[in-house]
Amino acid sequence: PIHHGRGQLIPTARRVAYSSFLLVCILNKF
Repeated sequence: PIHHGRGQLIPTARRVAYSSFLLVCILNKF
């Protein structure tokens, strides 16, 4: 269960970080 939890947690964190990064880039352009 621990490995499964980590496997799901890391991609989710990457998605959130990537989404926020894109959002910041878009806001900076405008």
